[in-house]
Amino acid sequence: MKATVIPISIPKLKSVCSSCSLRELCLPMGLSLEEVERLDQLVYARRRVKRGEGLYRAGDPFSAIYAVRTGFFKSNIILEDGRDQVTGFHMPGEIIGMDGIGTDRHSCNAVALEDSDVCVIPSPAWRRWRTRSAGCNASSTGS
Repeated sequence: MKATVIPISIPKLKSVCSSCSLRELCLPMGLSLEEVERLDQLVYARRRVKRGEGLYRAGDPFSAIYAVRTGFFKSNIILEDGRDQVTGFHMPGEIIGMDGIGTDRHSCNAVALEDSDVCVIPSPAWRRWRTRSAGCNASSTGS
């Protein structure tokens, strides 16, 4: 049997929110089709984070929020006596990185518990989108 070569279109491989299987988990409820399409424009890239690698650290500048696509993350802070205080566990469909919205710096660490993928949504683009979207309520804006 002869193999058939199927051309691949790289732009079509780009994952967008409107076609993601996790959209019901990580997108705010009540977004219009137009708002979801605008959100598709915000997803800058997907990023692979290896097990044990930090996505961001406490004190890092806030530059993006992240939608967990695959894998799991732990958020934690280091106490004054050096102990590790876990502040959360994050699974596919959850948005992480919002701890930096109010101060423009992250207040905790986010570490991959296994090889993981996240969608990167840059802060400037996300801030513009949230101010124009009626479906994005105050609980998701940090205000």
